[in-house]
Amino acid sequence: LRAESGTCGAYLNWEYADSTLTITGSGPMTNFADYYATPWVSVRGSIARVVLPEGLTRIGNGAFWGCSQLRTVTIPSKVTHIGSNAFRECFSLSSLTFADGSMLQSIGAYAFNKCIVLTTIQLPFSLVYLENEAFYSCRKLSSIDIPASVLSIGASAFSECTNLSKVILHEGTQAIGNNAFSGCTNLTSISLPQSLVSIGSSAFDNCK
Repeated sequence: LRAESGTCGAYLNWEYADSTLTITGSGPMTNFADYYATPWVSVRGSIARVVLPEGLTRIGNGAFWGCSQLRTVTIPSKVTHIGSNAFRECFSLSSLTFADGSMLQSIGAYAFNKCIVLTTIQLPFSLVYLENEAFYSCRKLSSIDIPASVLSIGASAFSECTNLSKVILHEGTQAIGNNAFSGCTNLTSISLPQSLVSIGSSAFDNCK
């Protein structure tokens, strides 16, 4: 018998019904060790919608990894960290929205890796850390405006985003990691801010 409700944090509960995973409560979500560790693993392939509570402060590592039917998600304003692999390989995720007043500070490594139909993202102005391969191979992503608050762009953060044609950087960004935009074959121009201190190896490799 597959579990369809339970806990996912000290003060968080979850329930699955009718293709929707609803999380209630407040505080940080548990960090899950790997692809198979989430309590909703048995229904993962059927989740089309995730409802997150306003009181949520952290999305755990690997939380929705492999939720291949998940289509849209809104990140509540109090979330300060999206864990590594959190939405990795969510192949149907086309819409990512951050609530008004977002306090998000970091997007973990591989967080949206291979979200292949994600088309637009409006990153919040509170964001500071954009870690390795965060948006790797998001093939439908056409443009990205990276806020001035982002100090560094992680290695391969946007690598293989083959439809990416426009990248906007602002004064404040200091480092572009190795392979950050490698394989962005449709990238036509980029303006580098004076605040930039380092550009990693192969950062724009194969930007034809």
